[in-house]
Amino acid sequence: MKKSSVYTTASLLQKFHLFGLAALTAGLALPAYAGGGLAGAYHQPLIKPGVIKPVVNKNQLFQKKTGVRALPLRSNTCPDLVIQGLHVINMQYNNGQYAFGVAGVVRNVGSADYVSRPNQQSVNFSGAGPVRSLRFGNVPRGGSVQTGAVFGVPGGEFTPDIIATLSFDPDIKMDKNTRNDECNARNNKAVLSRLVINQAINNYNRTHGWR
Repeated sequence: MKKSSVYTTASLLQKFHLFGLAALTAGLALPAYAGGGLAGAYHQPLIKPGVIKPVVNKNQLFQKKTGVRALPLRSNTCPDLVIQGLHVINMQYNNGQYAFGVAGVVRNVGSADYVSRPNQQSVNFSGAGPVRSLRFGNVPRGGSVQTGAVFGVPGGEFTPDIIATLSFDPDIKMDKNTRNDECNARNNKAVLSRLVINQAINNYNRTHGWR
């Protein structure tokens, strides 16, 4: 009589304990034997090399977290006003005083148009007598508007510097108009030196044969 090829449960368990560790170490799968729950209990699937991808719950990726508020995006374009080209014009002499005008421009060197009401910004001229103010309105990107004031000085060592400063009304930051909020407040002043003014006075005197 031939030996039966059917193993008993006890013999299978014994062979598994003897050879199971070697089979797992070699990366092999134990065969699935028919008969009862033994195959389901001790069958190991073939382990294939590769990258194990983590299980991601897509619903959690889009869940709104409480207490976290995204900051609004801010535009990187804004106007930037500067005073340029201050010079002396229309020099005259009368009653011991040299009267002359100071002229220049307010230029927008920023990356956006400056749009505002005419009463919200001005150029203030100081240095000789009371402060003179000249208001202005819109200044397109790369464009300019004229500005200036008239002064009288005795000349010589008593000639002061003339200082021009951009001035903005306090409500300009609260008017909900972001187009008149300029980028750079550090370049809002320009100076016409007393040396330049005295040079204009000397040129006037030479032209009229006084000196």
